[in-house]
Amino acid sequence: MVEILILVAIIIGIRSLYLWATKGKEEAKKFADKSADETIKTAGWVALVAGILFLIIIAALAS
Repeated sequence: MVEILILVAIIIGIRSLYLWATKGKEEAKKFADKSADETIKTAGWVALVAGILFLIIIAALAS
């Protein structure tokens, strides 16, 4: 999970540098902010689903 987030952060950083070089600082900042928000939301959903699955597995093992 952490490795995936690090990889996504690296990709966002490379894309931001490319946009900054070609379209300017404001476009790069908009892209980075939007991508970071989406990454945080996705990580939250993944954690929620993993937590629910963990509880289901524990309940199944307990019975």
